[in-house]
Amino acid sequence: MNHSTLRTLALHLSAACLLAAGAIAADKPAPTVNLDELLRHPGDYSQICDARSSSYPAPIPAFRSIMHGEAGFSTAKLAVIKKNRAKLLPAVAAKLESVDLLRKPKPQPPDPSIPKDQQDADPIGVDPASFNTLLLAIIEELDAVEVLPQLMALEEKFHTLLVTAEKDPKAPLPQTDGSEGVGIHAGNLLKEDEEFDKLTPEREAEVERKGKVFNAQAVHRDILAIFVRLMRKPGYQPMMDSSLEKTYGKLLKAKWSADGQLSKYKSGDDIPAEDKENIKFDPIHKVAYMTWDPVELPYSEATRKQILELTRSFVASRKKA
Repeated sequence: MNHSTLRTLALHLSAACLLAAGAIAADKPAPTVNLDELLRHPGDYSQICDARSSSYPAPIPAFRSIMHGEAGFSTAKLAVIKKNRAKLLPAVAAKLESVDLLRKPKPQPPDPSIPKDQQDADPIGVDPASFNTLLLAIIEELDAVEVLPQLMALEEKFHTLLVTAEKDPKAPLPQTDGSEGVGIHAGNLLKEDEEFDKLTPEREAEVERKGKVFNAQAVHRDILAIFVRLMRKPGYQPMMDSSLEKTYGKLLKAKWSADGQLSKYKSGDDIPAEDKENIKFDPIHKVAYMTWDPVELPYSEATRKQILELTRSFVASRKKA
């Protein structure tokens, strides 16, 4: 066999190998996104150093969830979440339907992708088998109006457990992983003349229980805030015309319109690029505000009922569209 024939045979064999490799690569299934893994290892872990005082009973943060601990989604994980929106939402809906609100979260393994010398906080996410705040974060990030029916059903169960626990100090509280250590506390649990280190054991136990109830209340209010957020973003008219929206506008202006720096911003375009994550402009009420310190709407059962009625109408309107 001459050199020319050998060279031709070698070229044919190489081409065949490349085709085979291509076929193997094509047949290999694309990596699947796993909701549990995203929750267990969200990728961003940082210490919460600043405490913020609120009041009991917990108000409604207008309008976003705030009860997130040291674990959050990294930029890379957020990109994965947004890219796989259609695949993730059915899993989120199923999780909301099946999760046991009385299941206590179990410790999770550390995120192996975070080197020890880069660990500002323990690189641990949440227990995927328990209800958790990162589920709410996904719903917000994806503007996931599709899962509103499931979230409303979960809110009903959460609310039932919460109201019982508010009345009965021995009743179990609804569990939420990721809501501990958020740096938000009720500043009005003690009376004016009380000092915590001088409380009787009975009074200390009462205050500690109330603190846990506040934590559960705050998670519940986050859920209500998400309902409103998902209606406001597309400009759902019944929401925009509601007394709830009017109250929010008054509180927003009262809180931020007199701020010397923020009052200079007359639109979102006026906000410097480096500040756009922490400062937003509300186009409805024409005021810039700091995202880290949301307006607090007083909670009442009547306000909850109003939000739920609006949400049900919003869901029904989407079905007709």
